[in-house]
Amino acid sequence: MQTRRFGRSGHMSTVAIFGAAALWNATQAEADAVVEQVMAAGVNHFDVAPSYGLAETRLGPWMPRLRDQIFLGCKTMERDAAGAAAELRRSLDLLQVDAFDLYQIHAVETMADLDAALTNLSGAVVDVQRFVAGSRDQAAEQVARLGDVVRNISENQMVLKNLLHVAPNAIGNSY
Repeated sequence: MQTRRFGRSGHMSTVAIFGAAALWNATQAEADAVVEQVMAAGVNHFDVAPSYGLAETRLGPWMPRLRDQIFLGCKTMERDAAGAAAELRRSLDLLQVDAFDLYQIHAVETMADLDAALTNLSGAVVDVQRFVAGSRDQAAEQVARLGDVVRNISENQMVLKNLLHVAPNAIGNSY
């Protein structure tokens, strides 16, 4: 199967993308057969959305085995941040994954849709930046504490060696 670089992601996606809408009302057995055929054909890019009927539910059991082999894109029809966030979490849960390679705003048909989506996306980006900054500060603090522990161990190496040498004998003799 031919591949092409997918935008700036660097991922080499197959020219054929599996549109999981094909699993709209499929049974799990039917979905299993389709996914096996798709993988046998060498397709490595899957596209799914909550609006694709049972697709997320049917793909979910496959993701623990396939996730590291495929590029996974998902979408939202929601136009407000809270709705999109809730739908995102639900999709992650149903698909049994931690993240998507691509998350899109689905079915943007009017300028009003686009304006609402971009406004909410802008707000979401600010929230993510705030989270990353908080995580970075917390991680920096944890690294600094770890550095203090390592420095303390290094400075007291002889004391620790003596303690580790004496402690087993002392414990054994106390019985």
